[in-house]
Amino acid sequence: MPASEYLDWQAYFEIYPFSEDRADGRAAMLAAVIANVSGKTLKNSLRESMFMPDYLKERNKPMIEKSLEQQAREWAEFKARYQAAQKEAARHVA
Repeated sequence: MPASEYLDWQAYFEIYPFSEDRADGRAAMLAAVIANVSGKTLKNSLRESMFMPDYLKERNKPMIEKSLEQQAREWAEFKARYQAAQKEAARHVA
């Protein structure tokens, strides 16, 4: 692989990191389907979320209500970080 292609992939990874989040979701979906059709009659069907790893121990935490101002502030911070990552990636490509 040429160095230029490697740098392209590196820049892409900075913006869209490869992660196992979706793989976990696919595995959870498959596990839920298998569990729900396993032949046992269940009162309630099992959900995908029951099979997802809870790395941050947030599954049973209560939802936190956020004000519109707080949500807007968090969005602006995310957007700034995202734009900075795009600029950094473009700097590596150029």
